[in-house]
Parts: sequence; structure tokens; C-alpha cells
Amino acid sequence: MRDLRQQGSLKIGEVAQLFRDLAHDKNFEPIEGSYVRAADPAAFAAGCVVDVCASTDDRPYFFFTGLSRFTDFGCYFDGAGTSILGGIVMMLSFMGVAFALLVAILIVLPLLLRRPESRFGRRTGFAVILYFAGIGMGYIAVQISFIQRFVLFLGHPVHAISVVLLAFLLSIGIGSACSERLFRGRLTLGRAIALLAFVLVLYDILLPWLFHSPAIAWPIEAKIALSVALIFVLAFPMGVFFPHGIRLCERAAPELVPWAWGANSAASVIGSILALILAIHCGFTVVAMVAALIYALTVLPAALLLRRAALV
Repeated sequence: MRDLRQQGSLKIGEVAQLFRDLAHDKNFEPIEGSYVRAADPAAFAAGCVVDVCASTDDRPYFFFTGLSRFTDFGCYFDGAGTSILGGIVMMLSFMGVAFALLVAILIVLPLLLRRPESRFGRRTGFAVILYFAGIGMGYIAVQISFIQRFVLFLGHPVHAISVVLLAFLLSIGIGSACSERLFRGRLTLGRAIALLAFVLVLYDILLPWLFHSPAIAWPIEAKIALSVALIFVLAFPMGVFFPHGIRLCERAAPELVPWAWGANSAASVIGSILALILAIHCGFTVVAMVAALIYALTVLPAALLLRRAALV
């Protein structure tokens, strides 16, 4: 593998063929054994094409085999690697590209090419896509990461999905209902995003400690109540963004409101795929941090553009 990398000719088909040739050769031990007995396991894992690092609570996908380097990401689109790479990961990669192309063709391109009705017309369309796609991707990334995280605490995937989905939908709904009143007060988008980022960072520290504390042995009813309370603190501020964006869009370009709904829904689909790919490779802590960055890098500039368009 090292020679293929140095030659710049690393192809997943050659790697798969080499694996098949050596898998039953008694002169070679399984890759897991070499990793465990390596003097420097981290260096050994870094030199492998596939990710052989041990699974953790933050990255629990032991049943998926992914690539160890993002520079090799193109290998996911080579069907010859199916024998050594996780088929699910390869399917997610193809789905991500396919959905991104569909969204670009059916939503982004028509909206950007439409005849502008003012000097901010095309820029307004871009702002609508940026704002609502950003909150769609950020929301679904946070939700997916919390569903997986709470499996450990609640003890079963069914419990985690039911409780986390209910808590998110209920909390975001309450946040949406309170959005207009909050923004009439002292709340600003900057403060809302700062609060969301703070809670995400805090939970990245708090949740691992909580899930390894005596609370793990509490009755299921108590754990569900605590889970709902924790998620409410996070999801409530997430609920204020969508209705605030709709109000901005109605003032700037009311005809773009249906496009806002479409961009948000489409981005949620793409975001769920990208969040899973990122979680498999980097873990849910990174997914949560990326979600916070998405909110900050999309909502603030898009809202600024929409406000300027509304004043014209």
C-alpha cells in the first residue's frame, strides 16, 4: 500500500485484488492482529487504506468499513472496492452526489436563473437558498447525531429514535411559536446562533460524562424525562430560525416562500446523508461542530442579504 501511494497509483481495485490474494495466505496475519500488535497503532492505522481504528461511543460504526483518508474519497465511487469497503458507505456517497445534482438542477438553478424583479432579485434567491438550506442541513445533522448518542443512554435504538424525535419536534415547535415574540425583544440571530453553538459545545463535554455516570442505571421513565429536558435546551433555540427566515422572505420577496420550503426540505435530505458519512469517519462530536458552523456561515450572511432586499 505504501508503494502504491508513493507511486500515486493507488486504485481501490488493485487494493481489493491484493486483499483477496493475501487474505488466506498463511504467511500474512489478519490486519486486525497487525494493528493490535503494532508498536505504534496510530501510525499503522494511518498507513492503511481502510479505517481499522477501534470503534468508540462517539464513532460506533464497527459494522461499516470506510476509508482512512479523505484524499482517497474518490475510491468510494469505484465499484471494484465493494469487497473491502462498506457497501452502505459507498451507497451513501453515490446518493449524496445524486441528490446534490437533483437539488442543483430542480431548485438552485431555476431560482438563480429566474428573471429578477429588482436589483436584489438574483441575490435574494441566493440568500433564500443559503438561509433555508443551511438550517435544514444543520438541523438534520444535529438530530441524527443525538439519536445515535442517546441509544447508549436509553438502552435501545427504538427508545432513542422515539424519544429524540418527539423531543426535537416538540421543542422546535415551541421555539417556532415563540420566535416572533423573542425577536421583537432582545433576541438577535447572532445571539441565537451563539446560544446554539454554546449548547452544542457544552453537550459535547457533558453527554459523554452523563452517559458513563450512575444515571445510566436510572429507571427508563427517569432517563426519558432527563433526555427530553436536555434536548429541549438545545432544540428550542433551533426552532426560532425557520419562522424568522419566512418573515424575512415575505418582506423581501414573498414569491420565494415556496422555494424556501423546497430548499429546506431538499437540504434536509442531503444533510442526513452527509451527516452519516461524516459520523462514520469522524464521529458525532465533529458532526455537531460542523452543524454549528453551518448555522453560523449560512444564516447570518443570508439574513443580512434578505434584510437589504426588504428595504428596497
